[in-house]
Amino acid sequence: MIHFFENSRISIMVNPKTLPFFFGFVVLLLTFPTVHLGFDSDDFVHLEKILYQFGNPGSLHHFLNTIKNLFVFVTPEEVNNAFSADSHIWWAEKDIKIAFFRPLSSFSHWVDGYLWPGWPFLMHLQNVILFALIVVFVGRLYFKLLNPLWLAGIAGCIFAIDDAHADAVKWIASRNSLWAFLFGILCILSHHNWRMKGYSRSRFFSYFWFGMSLLSAEGGVCTAAYLFAHALFIDREPGLSRFRCLWFYFLLGFVYVRTISYFGYGAASNELYVDPNQEPLRFIKNVLTFIPILLLGQLAWPDPRYFRYCSEDLMISFWMSALLICLFLICVMIPLIKKDQISRFWLTGMILSLIPVCGMGIPSERLLLFSSLGSAGLLSMLLVYLFGQSIDYSKGKLHRGICFVLLSSFLFIHSFYAPIALFLESNSPSRRQVLAEIVNPDNSSAEIQSKDLVIVNAPSTFFLWYHNPISKVRNKPFPQRIRVLAPGYGDIKITRKDANTLIVLANHGFFPPFNKETTSNDGQNPAFHPVFVLQWLERTAGFNKDRLPLKSIIELPDVSIEITGVTDLGPPSKAQFVFKVPLESSTFHWLQWDWNIWKFKKFQLPSIGQEITIPGFWKV
Repeated sequence: MIHFFENSRISIMVNPKTLPFFFGFVVLLLTFPTVHLGFDSDDFVHLEKILYQFGNPGSLHHFLNTIKNLFVFVTPEEVNNAFSADSHIWWAEKDIKIAFFRPLSSFSHWVDGYLWPGWPFLMHLQNVILFALIVVFVGRLYFKLLNPLWLAGIAGCIFAIDDAHADAVKWIASRNSLWAFLFGILCILSHHNWRMKGYSRSRFFSYFWFGMSLLSAEGGVCTAAYLFAHALFIDREPGLSRFRCLWFYFLLGFVYVRTISYFGYGAASNELYVDPNQEPLRFIKNVLTFIPILLLGQLAWPDPRYFRYCSEDLMISFWMSALLICLFLICVMIPLIKKDQISRFWLTGMILSLIPVCGMGIPSERLLLFSSLGSAGLLSMLLVYLFGQSIDYSKGKLHRGICFVLLSSFLFIHSFYAPIALFLESNSPSRRQVLAEIVNPDNSSAEIQSKDLVIVNAPSTFFLWYHNPISKVRNKPFPQRIRVLAPGYGDIKITRKDANTLIVLANHGFFPPFNKETTSNDGQNPAFHPVFVLQWLERTAGFNKDRLPLKSIIELPDVSIEITGVTDLGPPSKAQFVFKVPLESSTFHWLQWDWNIWKFKKFQLPSIGQEITIPGFWKV
């Protein structure tokens, strides 16, 4: 096989100078359809901040505000001063924080908002071009590390057409991960040139690119996984002295972490992001939970995000299956890993680069950019190894059969399914945006303009957060504030006490635990359903069982909320809402969610003394 490639005309195509650009061109074609997808969830939030919150566009104050605060989603100060008062999540943790420092990525979004705020086509085009550049530089790295050349070509092809990259490319707000990965690749390339070829200038550039990666997104720390693996398996220095080259990277990382912590960036008191500096035990739990899920999604299938669409029982089965499959695949790789240090480099970099992204509460394919670098390199070597084993007649039939099945499976996934899935995903809106559109009230009606929108049973308080930014960017009517009485996953009873007061009762709590005995109101017991991810996302606001004890009162500008009942586990089960004006006031627009049709409809206020029941998704 090697002789064939080296002596045929095909070797012209396996050119380390031209083939990476060919892969980049292929990626441009496959991902170009993303330019028509428009804005998606966080894109609206970013644009709303740039256009309406950060001051006069074009001013220095506006620029600096964008650089510092574009990725600051919620802070304890906002919760105490405005978040609970003017937003819909009255039960939010007081110390909740989701705030990231991504100045280089923020700058690119500032350019978007300043120069072409109404042109998502141009914003998506930046992502497409950026990813094509990534493919080019990744290809160059493969040609430096893999021999023969056609093996590097296989690795470059696997990486380029990997459908796991689609979500990162088609989401404008995910550009930070593309920048971080691009600078990370440049860092690894420069580091390799410095350590293996002795280029002194490459040493400076490797430090520079590492810093740029960190300033693009905190995920840039994944670069360190490959730097460590390079020192461990490729560097020529003897013994422990090979690790001395890493000390300045460690210093840069330490300064970065301490600086962002000092200025108040990070995550706390929520499930969506776990900051290892603030909550190391929770982070370790996430690592143990997500590594098998992410690794299986990287090497084979399915998309890791489906983990959050599962019931609790199915989650356990999913995790155990992923763990067993990954352990089996690693066992298959052992002969290859034993004899080849480059394969050990790819494997180590792939696994270690998954650890930092476990701080994200929802595992998904867009978190696999860094790990896909090692995965594609390792898979190219594994495919060749499996091919050799499947035709080695000195081996037993069972051994050859297993190798042939694995070879066929990997070839199908990574050469046939992957490019088709990448193209189709590039043509389709994300599941995230589809859910956001479904569970948000219709913003085409002028009835809600400048009113208080009161939702008695929200299907997702998380996605309701996008309602006003979406409305403002689309120039649609939007309410003065959104007030949610309770999440609507279980049945809730609403009693009208007087002209201004509603009592809301959920027998199993506003956040009921669901298990295998729980059924939906249509009599089904789904093990896989979007409602599971919607329900899990309620944890974004955090919920400490001691946060709202019995008799606690939350005073808001429009309503006073008293907790009059709690469950054995702590969360509220009953609350009294005393509004400052009569419930029939024209300042209110009342809605309820109907799980049967998955749409909002007008809520008919009960008369004084009347009790009504609104069915939830779950029958509890």
